[in-house]
Amino acid sequence: MPKGLYIGDAVTGAGYRLAGLGFVEYGTRDLAALLDTLDAEVALVLLDARAAASLPEGRLDELLRREQPLFAIVNGLESEAAGALLSPFRNRLGLGDGA
Repeated sequence: MPKGLYIGDAVTGAGYRLAGLGFVEYGTRDLAALLDTLDAEVALVLLDARAAASLPEGRLDELLRREQPLFAIVNGLESEAAGALLSPFRNRLGLGDGA
């Protein structure tokens, strides 16, 4: 398994894969089980904000306090902030607003 792992949407995951991180699409696997069985080689886990929000209360705090692997929350392309940035590109491609 790669030393880094991104858990989130497929489009953002493709970018992280190009950068050498592993990728698991959010919603395709049991997130709690995945986090409990991470390979010891994984040093960094980037959680999409939606994935982080789906964790049970207290679990996210527990993960963020860990020293190994290091956990961070990032915005994927499906976040509201990214949606506003991507809207002009979606319109040019004929994909509409996404809303």
